[in-house]
Amino acid sequence: MEQWLEWARGPVFRFAFAIMLLGLFRLVVLNIIGLISLAQRARDKRVPFKIVARDTVKWLFPFNRVSTGQLFFTAVSFLFHICIIVVPIFLGAHILLWERGLGFGWLTLNQGLADILTIIAIVTSVTLFVRRVSTKLTRTLSRPQDYALPLLIAMPFLTGYLAMHPAVNPFSYNPTMLV
Repeated sequence: MEQWLEWARGPVFRFAFAIMLLGLFRLVVLNIIGLISLAQRARDKRVPFKIVARDTVKWLFPFNRVSTGQLFFTAVSFLFHICIIVVPIFLGAHILLWERGLGFGWLTLNQGLADILTIIAIVTSVTLFVRRVSTKLTRTLSRPQDYALPLLIAMPFLTGYLAMHPAVNPFSYNPTMLV
């Protein structure tokens, strides 16, 4: 089992990192191509950067444009996304993987805060799944992967939490880490 973990921490990590970089590069290239295409078709070639920045900030924090019935799930979704971005990037154990695989690292989250954010990620992903299953409007708009993604995203957070807290982990450490 230890050999599998070493394989996952070494070559698999570097492969996943390379795929992530290629995917980000692809998104950047596609966005640049889209912007060039829009600029060529636009009559007015000036870009209102102040308006673009303001609208981007409004998009990042959607609470001002949500109806009262959706406020709870907007907050849940916002928390979910913050947690699933912040925890993997700033968790101390993950940064050790970065240092080991790539040779560099950065500041880490306090372990207590990381635990809280991890629990929030798990609870909010289950909440989003339950909402998707229980609300008729979201059921009609949902594809099969829309049901699976919140639960699949919760899995690494759950197994990571269990691996870091052996007192609550009903499984042995190595299989939990591998999952």
